[in-house]
Amino acid sequence: MKDSERFKLLGSYKPLYVKIGTVLACEFRDCEVVVTGYSEGRIPWPIGKAKGQRTKTWVICGDLADAIRRESNQAVCYWWGITPQTVTKWRAALGVERHNEGTNRLEYERAFEPYMIEARKKAHSKHQDPERNRKISESKKGKAPTKRAIRAARLARIGMKHSDKSRAKMSKSRTGLKQSAETIRKRLETRRKNAERRKGDSDDS
Repeated sequence: MKDSERFKLLGSYKPLYVKIGTVLACEFRDCEVVVTGYSEGRIPWPIGKAKGQRTKTWVICGDLADAIRRESNQAVCYWWGITPQTVTKWRAALGVERHNEGTNRLEYERAFEPYMIEARKKAHSKHQDPERNRKISESKKGKAPTKRAIRAARLARIGMKHSDKSRAKMSKSRTGLKQSAETIRKRLETRRKNAERRKGDSDDS
C-alpha cells in the first residue's frame, strides 16, 4: 500500500489559526486552555496549556477533534505530527471506538495486500493439517468448553435437524421431566386438601 493511500484522510480539515493568548476549550482535558504556539505538523494546530499548569499540548477542538473521531490512528499521526500513543489516549478520552470509519477503511484495503493474501493461504493450509488438529484436540480433552465455544456451537446448529437418535434421547428426558412435574403437582394437591381439612376441623371445634 502506498503512503498516499495509507495516510489518506476521509474528510477535509483546515489549520486553526488564532492569536497567541486566545482561550480555547479543549475536549481532551475538558477545560479551557491558553494558546501558546503552534505545532509543526503538515496541518499546523494550536498548542496550549491550562491555567496554573506548565504542560503544553495540542488543543483538541474543531477539525482535530472531528479527525480523531473519524480518521485512522496512522492518518492523524501523519497529518498532525503526533505519536500513535498520544492519539490512542485522545481517542479513549473522546470515547472513540477502536475500529472507526478510517480504521475500517485502512484494514479493508490492507487485506488485499500481497503479503496478507499469502499469509491467509499459509494459515488455511495449516488449518487443514491433521497433525495440528490432533494436537489441538488432545489439548482440549478433559477441559470444560468455554462460554464462547458453547455459544458458537449453538449458533452453528441453528436451522439444523436433530438425528433420530438425538430425538429419542430428548423425548426420553422430557418424559422423565413430565413425570416429575406430575408427581410434584399431586403432592401439592394433597397438601392443599390436607390444609383445608385441618382448617375445617378447627372451625368445627
